[in-house]
Amino acid sequence: MVTPSPFASPLLAQAAAPAPSPEQVAADQLMADENWEGAVTAFRKLLKSDPDNAANRASLGQAQHRGGNAKAARQSYLKALENGFQPASRLRYRLALIALETGDSG
Repeated sequence: MVTPSPFASPLLAQAAAPAPSPEQVAADQLMADENWEGAVTAFRKLLKSDPDNAANRASLGQAQHRGGNAKAARQSYLKALENGFQPASRLRYRLALIALETGDSG
């Protein structure tokens, strides 16, 4: 019997990850196309079925921020952090940018 290497486990787990849904692919493509309004709508729809998805919450925040809605982006980033988004430093940086842009640190 062959024992799998412990170093292969993360690769096996990654290979076993389910493929993204067509809705996820579409939302990600809207981000890549810099269609911020469309991306906001798409990520909101995804979050209706999985409201604790930290990555989608962070993407919503990014689309809101780039689309000019810093206040909504701030709330989305804070919720993504609350839901365990990693790396947290990425969102803390974006929150700092919003504070600088708006003059609101709170």
